[in-house]
Amino acid sequence: MPNASIITNKSRAFSIGTYAGTGAAQSINIGFKPCALLTWNLTDGDDVNLWISAEQTKFVNIALAAANITAIVAPVDNGTEIGFSLPADSDINENLKTYGFIAFYG
Repeated sequence: MPNASIITNKSRAFSIGTYAGTGAAQSINIGFKPCALLTWNLTDGDDVNLWISAEQTKFVNIALAAANITAIVAPVDNGTEIGFSLPADSDINENLKTYGFIAFYG
Protein backbone atom coordinates (compact mmCIF):
# COMPACT_ATOMS: atom_id res chain seq x y z
CA MET A 1 0.00 0.00 0.00
CA PRO A 2 1.54 3.35 -0.98
CA ASN A 3 1.92 5.87 1.78
CA ALA A 4 0.33 9.25 1.31
CA SER A 5 2.47 12.36 1.63
CA ILE A 6 0.88 13.74 4.80
CA ILE A 7 0.94 17.52 5.09
CA THR A 8 -1.14 17.89 8.27
CA ASN A 9 -2.37 15.17 10.56
CA LYS A 10 -4.68 16.23 13.40
CA SER A 11 -5.06 13.11 15.49
CA ARG A 12 -8.67 11.92 15.67
CA ALA A 13 -9.85 14.74 13.39
CA PHE A 14 -8.45 14.86 9.84
CA SER A 15 -5.40 14.42 7.64
CA ILE A 16 -4.36 16.53 4.63
CA GLY A 17 -1.96 15.21 2.02
CA THR A 18 -1.36 14.00 -1.52
CA TYR A 19 -1.29 10.69 -3.36
CA ALA A 20 -0.20 9.64 -6.84
CA GLY A 21 -2.87 8.33 -9.20
CA THR A 22 -2.02 5.07 -10.98
CA GLY A 23 -5.13 4.27 -13.00
CA ALA A 24 -5.12 0.85 -11.28
CA ALA A 25 -6.87 -0.06 -8.03
CA GLN A 26 -4.71 0.87 -5.04
CA SER A 27 -4.87 1.53 -1.32
CA ILE A 28 -3.45 4.64 0.34
CA ASN A 29 -1.96 4.35 3.85
CA ILE A 30 -2.81 7.33 6.09
CA GLY A 31 -2.88 5.67 9.53
CA PHE A 32 -6.67 5.59 10.05
CA LYS A 33 -9.83 4.54 8.23
CA PRO A 34 -11.59 7.72 7.06
CA CYS A 35 -15.33 8.28 7.35
CA ALA A 36 -15.22 10.93 4.58
CA LEU A 37 -12.76 11.89 1.88
CA LEU A 38 -12.41 14.97 -0.31
CA THR A 39 -9.93 14.70 -3.21
CA TRP A 40 -8.94 16.97 -6.06
CA ASN A 41 -6.70 16.57 -9.10
CA LEU A 42 -3.73 18.88 -8.46
CA THR A 43 -2.14 18.12 -11.83
CA ASP A 44 -5.01 19.22 -14.08
CA GLY A 45 -7.35 20.97 -11.65
CA ASP A 46 -10.30 19.34 -13.42
CA ASP A 47 -11.86 16.98 -10.84
CA VAL A 48 -13.08 17.23 -7.27
CA ASN A 49 -14.44 14.09 -5.61
CA LEU A 50 -16.43 13.60 -2.40
CA TRP A 51 -16.89 10.20 -0.74
CA ILE A 52 -18.49 9.17 2.57
CA SER A 53 -18.15 5.72 4.14
CA ALA A 54 -21.92 5.12 4.11
CA GLU A 55 -21.68 5.08 0.28
CA GLN A 56 -18.81 2.69 -0.44
CA THR A 57 -20.13 1.84 -3.91
CA LYS A 58 -20.09 5.38 -5.31
CA PHE A 59 -18.63 8.84 -4.89
CA VAL A 60 -19.63 12.25 -6.21
CA ASN A 61 -17.44 13.71 -8.94
CA ILE A 62 -17.56 17.43 -9.68
CA ALA A 63 -16.18 18.30 -13.10
CA LEU A 64 -17.84 20.04 -16.05
CA ALA A 65 -21.05 18.28 -15.01
CA ALA A 66 -21.61 16.73 -11.60
CA ALA A 67 -22.01 12.96 -11.65
CA ASN A 68 -22.28 10.00 -9.34
CA ILE A 69 -19.50 7.57 -10.16
CA THR A 70 -20.20 3.90 -9.60
CA ALA A 71 -16.81 2.74 -8.34
CA ILE A 72 -15.81 1.48 -4.92
CA VAL A 73 -13.84 3.63 -2.50
CA ALA A 74 -13.54 2.01 0.92
CA PRO A 75 -11.76 2.35 4.26
CA VAL A 76 -8.91 -0.15 4.72
CA ASP A 77 -7.55 -1.72 7.90
CA ASN A 78 -5.83 -5.07 7.42
CA GLY A 79 -3.84 -4.87 10.66
CA THR A 80 -0.73 -3.49 8.96
CA GLU A 81 -1.98 -0.80 6.59
CA ILE A 82 -4.72 1.65 7.50
CA GLY A 83 -6.27 4.15 5.10
CA PHE A 84 -8.50 4.01 2.05
CA SER A 85 -8.71 2.08 -1.20
CA LEU A 86 -9.19 3.60 -4.65
CA PRO A 87 -10.72 1.93 -7.70
CA ALA A 88 -9.19 1.68 -11.16
CA ASP A 89 -10.80 4.95 -12.25
CA SER A 90 -9.84 8.04 -14.24
CA ASP A 91 -11.66 10.50 -11.93
CA ILE A 92 -10.26 9.74 -8.47
CA ASN A 93 -7.15 7.75 -9.48
CA GLU A 94 -5.98 8.90 -12.94
CA ASN A 95 -2.59 7.55 -13.98
CA LEU A 96 0.37 9.92 -13.50
CA LYS A 97 -1.73 12.59 -11.76
CA THR A 98 -1.20 13.96 -8.25
CA TYR A 99 -4.24 14.31 -6.01
CA GLY A 100 -4.67 16.36 -2.87
CA PHE A 101 -6.96 15.00 -0.18
CA ILE A 102 -8.54 15.70 3.14
CA ALA A 103 -9.48 12.51 5.01
CA PHE A 104 -11.79 12.92 7.97
CA TYR A 105 -11.56 10.69 11.02
CA GLY A 106 -14.78 9.21 12.27
